[in-house]
Amino acid sequence: MDDELRRAHCHALFGAISVTLSALGCAPAVQQPTDTVIVGPPAVSASAVASTPSEVMPDAALSPIASATPTPVPSATPTPEPSASVATATNKPRKPPPKRPPVKPPHSTIVEGRPFIVDDAARLAAVGSQPGWADEIDLRMHDVTLDERVALIRHYTDWALAEHASIASFTRFALQLIALGAPSHLVTRATDAMADETRHARFGFGLVKALSNEQVGPGAMSIDRAFTDETTMESVLRLVAREGMIGETLAALEVRAAADLAELPFLRVALAKIADEESRHAELAYAFAAWALEQSPTLAHVIEEELRAWDAPALPIASGLTRWGILDESTRRAVRDAGFANVVSPLATQLLAPMRRAAPSPTRQGQILERT
Repeated sequence: MDDELRRAHCHALFGAISVTLSALGCAPAVQQPTDTVIVGPPAVSASAVASTPSEVMPDAALSPIASATPTPVPSATPTPEPSASVATATNKPRKPPPKRPPVKPPHSTIVEGRPFIVDDAARLAAVGSQPGWADEIDLRMHDVTLDERVALIRHYTDWALAEHASIASFTRFALQLIALGAPSHLVTRATDAMADETRHARFGFGLVKALSNEQVGPGAMSIDRAFTDETTMESVLRLVAREGMIGETLAALEVRAAADLAELPFLRVALAKIADEESRHAELAYAFAAWALEQSPTLAHVIEEELRAWDAPALPIASGLTRWGILDESTRRAVRDAGFANVVSPLATQLLAPMRRAAPSPTRQGQILERT
């Protein structure tokens, strides 16, 4: 993937959220981030990517993902090329279906996007066969080797379960917003995000179903202890910093990078729309943080602590699957490191700037986000 393109996308996400923060009273950034790491992990040449959130995006970019991939397309509908068809009937003779590897439990506990964190651990559902969670996707026109099929099932099972967990995360967030007396626009955006994550999960499970020829969906997921702690501004802000400001931002950057590399037209379109929606989720996290700090400026330390504590988690190893929208390990690492350094950290600096001006501290001045 071209470094310049990734840099441009990284700057786009930073600029879009920066505009929103400025409108909320946070100091606008003087300049956009560069390849120089402001704070955080060592600098890398690659940057992350993401699309502009809803406030500054054209309406055409905001159509639901369901319109791009899951909705069945009648056979009479022309398509640019066979690989662009999704759930499309065909009059051509069908090849015998290839042997399908079984769907196995997720191979890792790594959660992408906005995780559902309970007791400091990300929680996932088990793989199940619940109907109604898998979109109909037709992959018959695409040649897939057995080895590819196994790797794709493993990856997209994990991915779909992570998107499913994000539904729970936003559900809890919406209830927390109500408990805190948050503005209605934040509650609306949280409930919209639930619908987005549901579509993402359905698309991921749809790919797994098409690859495995098995009915697949999430099993029951425990929500025990998800609401044991008292709902306070501090506790919610800490989760939002971890799940949204960091998790969703890096997820948006990764999905955009995957969309740029995906070769299959229907997958490229679907991933690009998912990246748009994940970008809006990241923007929501910063908008909530700005509101929370307006209510309780002394909570700035919560965001500082979460950013200092962040460490890039181990990543599943994947290679040779970029045409399927799967980044290899080195590319994912570069996207995450650059995204944290050049998007998350400078946006947090902008968010916290009013607090720094109001109560400068000699021990923290100029190093509010310095990592330990």
